[in-house]
Amino acid sequence: MKRTCPRCQMDLEAVSENGVEVDVCRRCNGLFLDRGEMAKLVPTSKGDIEYCTESDDVVEDMKQDDHPCVCPSCTDNTMRKVEFLSYSEVILDFCDECGGFWLDGGELERIRAELDGLKDQKPTLWLRFSEFLRFLPV
Repeated sequence: MKRTCPRCQMDLEAVSENGVEVDVCRRCNGLFLDRGEMAKLVPTSKGDIEYCTESDDVVEDMKQDDHPCVCPSCTDNTMRKVEFLSYSEVILDFCDECGGFWLDGGELERIRAELDGLKDQKPTLWLRFSEFLRFLPV
């Protein structure tokens, strides 16, 4: 099934990113991650970063030009805005239907930078809790 970029309507191209096949838009550099792919692209993190990002909180202070987008996989489902790890300034689009994430161009690098910054900090209660959740059976 051909997937389309929710921002510029170009066909997404399947490419390998650190051994994980992701769908990339060559025009805007956005990418779509199926469930589980974010954790594989950012393997240096502890805990389940996807679970910690899928919070029920709605991001209310979006920029005016940051409109919700339609999921490239579920084509009839509008994705909702979520904060990466529920406290950062990185805002992602999340599909409740398939569990996929849309990352606008540059957001993967911002996620990696955010996690690199966490490595230098003492573990917080939230980080320890996310590590605990990682090992719970699904």
